[in-house]
Amino acid sequence: GEHEEALKHLNKFPVSHRIHPNVWKAARSHDHQSDGIAMKVDANKRKNATTDDILFSPRIYQSDRGILPPHLYRRLCRLFAPDAPYWDESGYHHRGYYSYFIDLERKNDIRTNDGTITRKSVRECPTNVIEDVIVHYLLPLAERTLREEH
Repeated sequence: GEHEEALKHLNKFPVSHRIHPNVWKAARSHDHQSDGIAMKVDANKRKNATTDDILFSPRIYQSDRGILPPHLYRRLCRLFAPDAPYWDESGYHHRGYYSYFIDLERKNDIRTNDGTITRKSVRECPTNVIEDVIVHYLLPLAERTLREEH
């Protein structure tokens, strides 16, 4: 929870990235038990949980067919190519770290085919290709892996 204090220590090392503080905040406040992520600690101790308390290890996903459909993979490769505008427009080269936090339950105004506006969450209706990849491919893969392991 002391992200700024941690940053002082991280700056002593040759690291260029860290996990965004909102990811840690969400992980600490989220009810892991309801999502099937087994924890060895009870709710009162969860805020001080370490990686030793988690009953699963990181996964490396590999597939002969790839994780994403070829058209999405090619689109991401173009969007994040070394010479893509993204890098200059995002200020990537001037940051000490780079991380994203996406609130999948955030509501957005969505215009339907008949012209009416409805509010839907990012999970229900992704608003860009990154959200689409996360919602429709990466998150289901991670959730399926957790269900298979536990």
